[in-house]
Amino acid sequence: MATTSNAPVLIVGGGLTGLTTGYLLARAGIPCLLVEKEDRTGGLCRSFTLDGILFDLGPHVLFVDRETPAGRFTRDILSGMEVLSRRFAFSIRAGGRDWRFPNHFDFLRYPFRYKKEALAALLRRRPAPPSGPVSAEFELSEKSGPGLYDLLFKDLFLKKTLLPPSELHHHWLARVDRTIDNALEPFVPGSRLGVLRRVMKKLSETYYYPKGGLQAFVDRIREGCVEAGGEIALNCADIRLETENGRVVLAHLDGAATPVSDVVWTAPVGALNTALGESLPEPPCVSMLLIALTYHRTERRP
Repeated sequence: MATTSNAPVLIVGGGLTGLTTGYLLARAGIPCLLVEKEDRTGGLCRSFTLDGILFDLGPHVLFVDRETPAGRFTRDILSGMEVLSRRFAFSIRAGGRDWRFPNHFDFLRYPFRYKKEALAALLRRRPAPPSGPVSAEFELSEKSGPGLYDLLFKDLFLKKTLLPPSELHHHWLARVDRTIDNALEPFVPGSRLGVLRRVMKKLSETYYYPKGGLQAFVDRIREGCVEAGGEIALNCADIRLETENGRVVLAHLDGAATPVSDVVWTAPVGALNTALGESLPEPPCVSMLLIALTYHRTERRP
């Protein structure tokens, strides 16, 4: 982003995305003003302590891929912080046992039916994808076989996304990179050795977690933004935007008029419609209730 105006770039939303934007703009010498409706920044990447136990909202761990700009940025922010580092692994409880991922050698202990289906899916030529968007159901069942799909993934992704995999686009699984215009990033082909290297790297990926919780990570970004000259305003409850020739030129922040050169909106899109005075239908959304529990025990139990 290059602006010739002296007016700041307005960043709405003080979560991980908004804070990162402010950090990068401020360090590039571009005036920016970040506004947040809450009394502290962090958004869904916040932490709190209950009964001496640390709880996080939103993401759980951080991955650092040194080959990507986001990974290098994460590494720089974590530099000098006290962090925990572990090999990433998880398991799904289904069918009376734990199915471990990345499975490595756990696959050898799968019941014969599931091993047979998964190997058959791996070896056979994949059919042409259905016309229209390819679903996560098609992608998962074609790669793992129908048995494992029904047992492990069908209910899992319904609980995780509130959409059945038949209605979930397979790009959600692959975390496909997209441009600012939502177009797919160009595919860069690689050698077989390079593909194998990437797969093995994914199977042994390391995660990082700040000992102070995810809040410590976003607080470091906020501090860097302010140190570089970025402004942050909290408790900003009412935002109205004025446009001229299709561009936002003025923001009313709790009644105070502020000229702006650009707007980066990271808050809910429904709030953007309100700020612009548009009478568009509210997008579907889900309300979430997070419950944190602590237990007093004299001994550790599985």
